[in-house]
Amino acid sequence: VENAMKLAKPDDSEALAEHKNRVQTDLEELMMILETIDVDGSGTITVDEFLGAMKNERVDHALKCMGVDVMDAVFYFRTLSSTTGEEEITLEDFASKVLRMKGAATSIDLHGLILETLCMRTRLGRYHREQLRMFSCLAEMISGTRHAHATQEIRDVYERSLDAIESKHSDQRVADTGAPNKFVL
Repeated sequence: VENAMKLAKPDDSEALAEHKNRVQTDLEELMMILETIDVDGSGTITVDEFLGAMKNERVDHALKCMGVDVMDAVFYFRTLSSTTGEEEITLEDFASKVLRMKGAATSIDLHGLILETLCMRTRLGRYHREQLRMFSCLAEMISGTRHAHATQEIRDVYERSLDAIESKHSDQRVADTGAPNKFVL
């Protein structure tokens, strides 16, 4: 009986292939739904198109059948399009992001968010301290109590800020390409 159970159980490669097939099927079904949402045929979806589609019970039902339950359509759309910074998102990007957001958050998802929040808090604190230092130096320069040293300190703080901005943009470019993003403290 145990041997029969072992033979009936799919191995890892079969399970992975089945998962990939399921994801591909979901993607194809979602793309068909999104093509109906894209009323102007531009290949992108705007917030207005998405809001209009979510009022359609058939679209809402089709998404729910795929495990996508949109409670707040504007917030949902803004969340998906936030990485592009645009008011519209391509059908392909929209579909891939919807599929990644499907289901409940896992523990690793939450821990990742906690880590990102802590990193941002650390960077924000550092930025705040540097700005205070810069304003202090500017006040000293204006009052005439510390000229040469304050000027150099302002330059140093400014250069560190530029380096941090460049690092942030570099990390964002890595994140946009799908490569693993490294957290910078």
